[in-house]
Amino acid sequence: MAHHFGDRLSGADYGDQFSSLAKQPEPITLLRIQSQVPKYAESIDGNEREWLEKGNRLINVGTFAPVSEAHFHSSLPSSEGLIRIDGRRRNPVDSVILGDRFGAVIWRQAVDNGEIIWVTTPYLASNAYQDYPQNFQLLANLVSQGQTTIWVDEYLHGYKDTDTIREEVAQTVWHYFLKTPLLILFLQALVVLIFILWLGNRRFGQAIPVIPAIRNNSEVYIRALANVLEKAESVEFVVNHLSQAEQKQLRCQGHAARTQLGLGDQALPQEALLTVWEKQTQQSNLSLRSLLNSEKIPRNNIELKRWLEQWQLVQKIPRD
Repeated sequence: MAHHFGDRLSGADYGDQFSSLAKQPEPITLLRIQSQVPKYAESIDGNEREWLEKGNRLINVGTFAPVSEAHFHSSLPSSEGLIRIDGRRRNPVDSVILGDRFGAVIWRQAVDNGEIIWVTTPYLASNAYQDYPQNFQLLANLVSQGQTTIWVDEYLHGYKDTDTIREEVAQTVWHYFLKTPLLILFLQALVVLIFILWLGNRRFGQAIPVIPAIRNNSEVYIRALANVLEKAESVEFVVNHLSQAEQKQLRCQGHAARTQLGLGDQALPQEALLTVWEKQTQQSNLSLRSLLNSEKIPRNNIELKRWLEQWQLVQKIPRD
């Protein structure tokens, strides 16, 4: 029967781990697989040795050994058949379980009533050797020797006991804050404050009041009237009043502008106005006659704009 547990089994945690295993009522076999081979060989601390002396067994897959001159890819003979080994690490010891002339890949070390089986490669029975069932059979035979209960360290596969999780991770947010230094809390609060200010797009300093724009009532009135006339499609009405205003300006401009016809503020017949304008400007009155022609009323915004531009050109022509 195999049991699983997830206490960390390296470094300073060895002592605590073997103290927990010592509470078991009968000898056990512990299978421990080291994903990263530690730089030691056959080193046993006090609690581990005491646990082994009681008749317990340890299968340590993945332990340090010096690099030899062996080929990296080797097929070593055993009672289960040829064992595939990828690696050159060998240990020159006597109690060899699997090895070659360069040294042992797997060896046994007796510790009073118990024993340790050391394996140099941590990949003896990994998925990489699925085509070599002899590797799996060899490890299974090593573990099953002694007819003891088998324990497997599952920390490598992500499994952790509840007690281990409670020791490594705070149970609640409150426990987390209790265990967090004040400096870290301050930095976290500062980051949150900066983030809030950035989201609000705020800047430091006094707020600048918004100055309301000065409203031009005359412009507002003119725009409103223009919108009403546009919606009413009163183009002829607008052109008629603009034409009268332009004619009045043509008759009554001041001397400074050099555009006075000297006709006063009274309206004149069209032919009389054309005669006086042609006499004083010494130019043909065709452009002015075209503007005064009631049959050529602009019908849209483009024609109205062109009609007003022509009036501005006429107003700028100098008079004698």
